[in-house]
Amino acid sequence: MVKFGKEFDGQERRTGDAGEWDNLGETEFVDQGEALRLDAERQQRKTIAGLLYGTDYLKPHDVVLNEGDKERCLDMMRSGQIGDEQEEGLVLALKDPIAAKGVDGVFGALSGDKQLRRILATSVENGLEGWDKWGQATEQTIYSFINKYPTPMAFEAEGEMILAAVKRANSEAKYQEYVQSMEDFKKNIYGKRYEYWEQLKTLRGEAEAKQDPGSMEAVVSRGERREGLLQDYSVAERPKFREGFPDGYTEDAHLEMPEKGLFAVFDGAGGVNNARGGARVASQTGVESLRWFADSYNLENEGNLAWAMNEISKNIEQNPEAGMSTGVIGKIVEENGAKKLKWASVGDSRIYVVRDKVAYMITADEGFGNKITNALGRMPNWPAERAKQFGSVDLRDGDRIMLCSDGITGDVGPELMSDKEVSAIVGLAWSAEQAAKELAEQARKNDDRVAVVVEV
Repeated sequence: MVKFGKEFDGQERRTGDAGEWDNLGETEFVDQGEALRLDAERQQRKTIAGLLYGTDYLKPHDVVLNEGDKERCLDMMRSGQIGDEQEEGLVLALKDPIAAKGVDGVFGALSGDKQLRRILATSVENGLEGWDKWGQATEQTIYSFINKYPTPMAFEAEGEMILAAVKRANSEAKYQEYVQSMEDFKKNIYGKRYEYWEQLKTLRGEAEAKQDPGSMEAVVSRGERREGLLQDYSVAERPKFREGFPDGYTEDAHLEMPEKGLFAVFDGAGGVNNARGGARVASQTGVESLRWFADSYNLENEGNLAWAMNEISKNIEQNPEAGMSTGVIGKIVEENGAKKLKWASVGDSRIYVVRDKVAYMITADEGFGNKITNALGRMPNWPAERAKQFGSVDLRDGDRIMLCSDGITGDVGPELMSDKEVSAIVGLAWSAEQAAKELAEQARKNDDRVAVVVEV
């Protein structure tokens, strides 16, 4: 056995007895299951050492840990001192799978299986357009995939979206086949990077299991909203007057699911035929679809929110009575003890984060003036694009998030509401309710208005 010591910050790394960590077994012959177990133990030791002391610890064949190193690592993971960046850095320190096996070797492991090549082609094609192009996947597709998804964690959201699409369109048996194929695909294409990522997930699970099952942290780790995830929220709307329509008729729609930290705004538009009522049908379809997706699927990351947007777009397009709609979705989550806003956007509705009385617009309008260049559903002059705006924003306690239709912010000239006005209204309001109400009242565009304000 190789005992490995290294100097860090002037202190020698102790490599003495390590209890269970020193028990590799030195028998000449072991069965396959035992060999896999021993390899997994070695990988876990190297993973823990890499997280605690730097990625150089990945290089030697074996590592001896101090007594208590694993517990310290689990405590640091649970408290957020070890987070996504450290985990990604550790995985990236491993040899690129192409460098390890060669592109021919990686592609050869995939090429004989239609399902594996479908996963590859779909991922590189940036959507399910690649589903039927699996036969066109080549060695070059492998390079494109690795450049796009260098780590298993980078591919995690896309992989979940592919499986969700398979589940909706196929039998349970076929879905389970693809679950196994996805596992095989990641093992083949990532090699050791995937094996060590599995160790990281195991450690993360152990770290979460150390929490009190009744504690707030344990509840959130299972995807439920914790008390304190958000402090307050409010919605205000003011419909535009339309002659011949009932009072309160609006083409805007909004969704609030505070128990999931999920909020959204949809702003309907006429669409291809500009049919009477089509805009409202589109925005309401957005709300109903998102509510169903939120109850049925994991929407905990921005990639999945973008997937939900694309599915909503399909639902709107397939409804002959619907026009088109913009959409913004915001979801507050907690990762490693820190709050984050996951978001996705299509069109010119907006999301702002207001911090210390300063408003930051995190979406970008897809359009100019009162014209939009991307929408959910079918656009009259050109096809709507996939959701291409999505991301994640770190939050602080006291931040306010504002989602709104363009009836609040305006499009041109004197009707525009500046970022400074948003800062003053949302940042200085006593409450989320006051902020939402003032946004709807002070907006100047003659349009439906809806504002959702959430305080974290």
